[in-house]
Amino acid sequence: MSEITGQNNEKRERAASVTAAQFIEIYQTSESVAEVAEKTGLATNTVSQRASLYRKKHNIALKQMPNAGAGARNDWDELRALAARLRPEEESEDAEDDSVATEE
Repeated sequence: MSEITGQNNEKRERAASVTAAQFIEIYQTSESVAEVAEKTGLATNTVSQRASLYRKKHNIALKQMPNAGAGARNDWDELRALAARLRPEEESEDAEDDSVATEE
């Protein structure tokens, strides 16, 4: 295995290559994304992305399974309000001016 550099310049071992056939067999016989990640050495987000790619691009019927650590769903209304509260005053006024202009 070779080393790769992460976001904080820490080095970690690159996962061994997993063929499409191996990935599909492991994915379909596992109970969670975390289990697939453990068996393949891939990161959980890589497992989810790869499964999504196989479903969408290659029309492979992989089962749906819980994502590791997905947590609660986002409340988008609450997040909009948070962003509005944290936006600097000048930008808030400009954004209001823009919304009025686009509504007319």
